[in-house]
Amino acid sequence: MTTASARDDCDQPADSAALCGRDPPRPDQWRGRDWGCLLLLAVLLVAPTGTRMRDRALDNHEAFVAVTVRGMLTSGDWVVPRFNGEPRLNKTPLQYWAGALASMAFAGGRPTVEMSRLPSLLGALLAAAMVFVIGRDAFSRRAGLMGAAIFATTLAAIRYGTYARPEMLMTGLVTLCFAAFWLGLRAATLRRQVAWFSTFWISLGLANLAKGPVPLAVVGGTLVVFFAVSGLWRKIPRMLPVLGPLLTVAVLAPWPLLLMTRIDHPFSQMLGEIELHAGGMTSGRSHHHAFFYYVSAFVVLSTPWWLFIPGAMASPFVGALKRFRKPLLLCWLWLVVTVIVFTLGKEKREHYILPAMPAVALMMGLVAEDLFFMRRWLTERTARLVMAFSAAAMAVVVAVVGAAAWLSHVWIARNWQIGYWDSPLVMRAQPLSDWILAAAGLAAALCVTGWALLRVGRPRGAFVALVLACAGGATLYMMGDERVDMALDFRTNGLELSRRLPPPIEICFYGDVEERTIFYVGRDSRVFDENKEGLARLRSYLASTDGPVVVVGEWPVSAVLHSQPELTKIASLPGPRKSLFETPSRVDVFANPAGRAAAVP
Repeated sequence: MTTASARDDCDQPADSAALCGRDPPRPDQWRGRDWGCLLLLAVLLVAPTGTRMRDRALDNHEAFVAVTVRGMLTSGDWVVPRFNGEPRLNKTPLQYWAGALASMAFAGGRPTVEMSRLPSLLGALLAAAMVFVIGRDAFSRRAGLMGAAIFATTLAAIRYGTYARPEMLMTGLVTLCFAAFWLGLRAATLRRQVAWFSTFWISLGLANLAKGPVPLAVVGGTLVVFFAVSGLWRKIPRMLPVLGPLLTVAVLAPWPLLLMTRIDHPFSQMLGEIELHAGGMTSGRSHHHAFFYYVSAFVVLSTPWWLFIPGAMASPFVGALKRFRKPLLLCWLWLVVTVIVFTLGKEKREHYILPAMPAVALMMGLVAEDLFFMRRWLTERTARLVMAFSAAAMAVVVAVVGAAAWLSHVWIARNWQIGYWDSPLVMRAQPLSDWILAAAGLAAALCVTGWALLRVGRPRGAFVALVLACAGGATLYMMGDERVDMALDFRTNGLELSRRLPPPIEICFYGDVEERTIFYVGRDSRVFDENKEGLARLRSYLASTDGPVVVVGEWPVSAVLHSQPELTKIASLPGPRKSLFETPSRVDVFANPAGRAAAVP
């Protein structure tokens, strides 16, 4: 075999070396230190978010998932997702299934806040692990670990790693797709090639079950451009182009086919209800964001590592990193195609861009390795400047937050004519200010330590100090952020309603009701709109039932219920505080004659 043909054969080590500029790692190179790296990544992710999973109340978006999981567990119907008894077909069901399985495995089949959020944390862990795997294979073990540590301590992973929405689970599966694709290209044997590309197609199907068709657009668009510009289009037949799509279809098809047997809609109408345009790609109300919204969004989600963004974006085009050109090009296209896909969508939200964050972290990992260790491109002076700037930035945060907290308290006391400790804003914001000061102070101290270690020739210690600054600062901030939880009132209210009105009393809501309230009440509840038609439906329902029914109306809509002869007021609870300045509203509880006797606390 000639050298040229050897390089053109993906099963040969020469081809693998051509892809990343070095010999491929042997199977026995996956050693104990690699598993130790994965354990370290898990600690970095779980430490800042562990208490947040349990203690922070659900918001409305999370409640959609949690209530749907509860519906699956109580009804036993895992085919038709239902929110509060009504079919919810605007999301593919993998997040619901994962939450239900977690509840069965760890909570005795009882839906909880933690189990609703656990799939997102697992998705973040999977994404971090796959960043390490790709970086280890394409660059080096050290660069892979650094990239994964960067991802695990970004605002993206910390904020959305415990957020009960499908985006982080989808991000983990999309990252697994790219890891399987890359390892399949570099496979040294036909068996490994088939195994990795089979994993790629199965992961693509699961990613679309998490939130389709976003992964098809992101993964498919990236790979089409990558093959076109990298000159590797001849490798496409190695991707199992016939068997692979069949594997994806085998993962995707059963759910919509079973769904057709459970709902009374023609196929075309069912597809119209299922949100295959998830992520606002083809529809959805516009949030009036500029076309460059996602550029700023990915910078924000890269916090506190945004100093590495310029180097990451330039890395595929730097001559000193030419040996890593193809993996860097794949990561760069992964990021750019994702941004373009969502920019073309009508609806724009920050968390839609999450699938691009592992790509950013991979490029940052290689840049960080070069900055602290290799110096192929960046100099030691640049590394010292980065550490010094990070320390200075954290010190500025301490000064600004401290001054702003004091000035805001003085302004509130003077302009609202209230005492210092009587202000709800002060009561809630003051602890958060203290925690932000502590977080920024810790991060600044660690950055100064890293700068000092770098000056005495300890680059490993310098980078560890930088990672600890990010992880420690994020942990302290999250601990303070939980004390300004605006959803706590809704949780308290829902749990109080559940305590006072246990089954078999049926709870109905008249007027606006928060989805999170429905979750904390603990069971499905009828909701009647705040209008004449809704009131007529409510009166008709009360006339048709003899069982105990309680109607809940938040002030001032509850005033309408006072005039209904079918109802008698039995309790009044403090309602949720809509802003930091408002006092709590009132929630009045009414009962029909059958419900009054059974509803005594």
